[in-house]
Amino acid sequence: MGAIRAVVPVILAVLFGCDLCDADCHFLRAQATFGKDDAATLAEIAAVEDPVERDMLRLRLATLDPTRGGFLCRDVSTDYGRARCEQVVGRPHLGAEPR
Repeated sequence: MGAIRAVVPVILAVLFGCDLCDADCHFLRAQATFGKDDAATLAEIAAVEDPVERDMLRLRLATLDPTRGGFLCRDVSTDYGRARCEQVVGRPHLGAEPR
């Protein structure tokens, strides 16, 4: 029951565009546009106030598809985030589907 309670605010924020969006909510909304609409993906990332959380969102998205995630690395603001993003994008096989 506790897991359902934790997911409900995220679902409401995704469905209704509420301001209750946390890091997971921003990820789900950005994931829905990733690879389809780069401007919408970047807008969702820009909606995150904390620069570290923004970098983490970029990394999570880049990890989903490193071959399409390269554009996300150019705006990473932390040194660790920049190094990690370049590492992920530089190793596109990490995003490959298992056989």
